[in-house]
Amino acid sequence: MKTKATHTGTCQICGRTQKLPSGMLSLHGYTKEWGFFSGTCSGSSHLPFEQSISLIADAIEKASKQLSDLSAESLAWKNGKQLDGNLAWKHVYVSRNRFERGQYVWQHVQVISEQFKPISFSGNPVTLYSYAEIDADGKPGKPERFYPSGVVESIDAVRRQLNSQYAEQHLDKRVAGLDRYVKWQQMRIKDWKPSELKPVE
Repeated sequence: MKTKATHTGTCQICGRTQKLPSGMLSLHGYTKEWGFFSGTCSGSSHLPFEQSISLIADAIEKASKQLSDLSAESLAWKNGKQLDGNLAWKHVYVSRNRFERGQYVWQHVQVISEQFKPISFSGNPVTLYSYAEIDADGKPGKPERFYPSGVVESIDAVRRQLNSQYAEQHLDKRVAGLDRYVKWQQMRIKDWKPSELKPVE
């Protein structure tokens, strides 16, 4: 049976301040500060940072592995990696229902066709293409028009451009968050020593 918390401590994993029922961190969710956490924090039910750093070496190792893998994946998309079937990554707006606000998400779309010749848009030459979102059955939905950056001469070139944007705008942000997290954890344990817990106010 847990005793009522009399003090708070800092989570070894996410860095958030939590109460300490029975001397261990209460269950809590990850912070989104680093851009990649979700679910229940693995620092829950463990000693706080003020008393232990036993979880941090493993956290650094896992984050470093993720950082390396995502960096490699990002580079592959920038260097022309392609999905099969004229598919590409695109940031699209998804509306859940009329009661909930929609949001932009990265998902696979099908680049359908090179429907129009290059035109002038705000004085700059552009090429108009179409894409279709893929439903749960793998079928393309209603086509939507969009403008790639500049004049793009083929569907494959459009796909390369979209995949590169996915790498730069999504994966690279996650890489940057992981890099900040690793450096933050390394700094925390550099000259670590036990410290006092804070009483619950």
